[in-house]
Amino acid sequence: MGPQVNVRGEIMNCLAFVRSILAGGVLLLTQSAGAMDSDCAAIAKDEVRLACYDDKEGSGDIQGTGSIKGTITWQYNNFVGTRGDTESNVFLFKLPLAETFSNIKSYQAKMIGLGVAPTEKPGFFYAIKADGFGHYERNDIEAGEYVALIQSENTTPSPDDLYTKRCSEQFREYIEDLRFFNKVYCRPIFIEPGKSISLSHDFGNTYR
Repeated sequence: MGPQVNVRGEIMNCLAFVRSILAGGVLLLTQSAGAMDSDCAAIAKDEVRLACYDDKEGSGDIQGTGSIKGTITWQYNNFVGTRGDTESNVFLFKLPLAETFSNIKSYQAKMIGLGVAPTEKPGFFYAIKADGFGHYERNDIEAGEYVALIQSENTTPSPDDLYTKRCSEQFREYIEDLRFFNKVYCRPIFIEPGKSISLSHDFGNTYR
């Protein structure tokens, strides 16, 4: 097992812990779940997904289109509770990321960090906007492997927000001076021809 670190708090500690365990195999990661807090355990699941594909390879010659749908929510307060994250963004970046971002102009990439949807590049990049209830759906996504980046409209991250830090780490190589002002969540997905997948997320409470 990898080094014993405090997994509650900083994203790099959590990732170092998870990745050191992954080096011993997915089974060891499963057996170590009790050593993690809930946020780190959720990140661990995504690290397993990320380990299942090679960012340099991409999706090959998969033909056809599929669809994606889901609901993005947040917690207004302890009394009102769950609300739809109206106007939140769901960005899909096809793998490999290096190829996709070579087809997106640098100023457009910076718009993503600000929560502004640039012009789509079908086959490489898709931008989906959630409705007034936080629901979103898209039916013409080219089949293949993507990284989905969900960007909240109504919540801001704390300095220690694990998901936002993790997404920043993943995309900073491709987006210059990247800074997410609102909470974000990212994970790998696979769009199958003729099929629909569901991807939802709750951002919890806003920091400010």
